[in-house]
Amino acid sequence: MVKRLRIQKDTYVVLTDEDFESARVESSSTIKIGKFVDTGSLDPIHFDASYYLAPDGKAGKDVYAVLRNASTSTGKMALARVVIARRERAVGFISARP
Repeated sequence: MVKRLRIQKDTYVVLTDEDFESARVESSSTIKIGKFVDTGSLDPIHFDASYYLAPDGKAGKDVYAVLRNASTSTGKMALARVVIARRERAVGFISARP
């Protein structure tokens, strides 16, 4: 059994397990924020899921608190990319606190 990708009619590229391994995105326990935008500037229709973000242990508590407080006090959303289930996803972090 082979995996292939159709490029055009009757033209395929055969993909190997090594091809899939090289394309795999490595996960990380850190989040790199790309930029901040106004919370209301993104239409919720673009959101497909919600996740609860919390620090994992004592190491991230201070950083998490700064991010949460900045979001709450400025009305901004942090935009970043994270790996969830071996897929890189664009995410927006917003404080759930009023």
